[in-house]
Amino acid sequence: MRHLLTKLCFLTIALLQLTPLSAKQADSQTAIHVGVYAPFSNEKAFIGRSILGNLESARDELQNSGIQYSFYTLDKLPASADESTTLQKFINTHQIKIILTEGEESGKLVAPLAKKYNIIHFNLASNESVADGQNNFVASNPAFEKALAEVIEIKKNQALNARSNTRQYIQHVFNNFQANSPVIPVFHLFNQSLMLALKTNPQFKTDAVSEQIQVLATAEKNNSAKTSG
Repeated sequence: MRHLLTKLCFLTIALLQLTPLSAKQADSQTAIHVGVYAPFSNEKAFIGRSILGNLESARDELQNSGIQYSFYTLDKLPASADESTTLQKFINTHQIKIILTEGEESGKLVAPLAKKYNIIHFNLASNESVADGQNNFVASNPAFEKALAEVIEIKKNQALNARSNTRQYIQHVFNNFQANSPVIPVFHLFNQSLMLALKTNPQFKTDAVSEQIQVLATAEKNNSAKTSG
């Protein structure tokens, strides 16, 4: 099973319109700490910044859902570093409930940690071997991966950046990268799944959220099959 998240990332999920929270309700909000493991330095820093920016935008769009999201970032470590140990400290210190990673390498590294600490992990890549349908999911699409590769190439090619006649092309590539990013759809998917899970149990349960993610994915698969048929 391919877990259907590539298609699901482009599903527009209707967010619930709720009345403003009272002070007492605000105190009882469900606190969710979201981790981001991606580059935040060197020529690939735009990747981490884009993920974080999209998460903040998606959070700001919520209409007082009763869920309080906080974001924590960890810069992609060099290959020589002890990534696993650092990531475990990161997860424990910030009490991470959901983590987003970029690239197949990071996805493979975090996948066993997601199972160990029973958290939700979305890998923004198309390597299905990471996905298990319980703790680990993948979310990407060819257009996003193509645009990402093009942006990285542009960042490396300073001579190309200096040519005024290529500025329009560069802007086009950056626009494609932003437009095809799966981050905001992933956030809405998680938020909707969490809200459905909380209707049954007011306490955060990874298994319950994972189950709702699967339910929404199956529904999208069935809708896509009907449309294509």
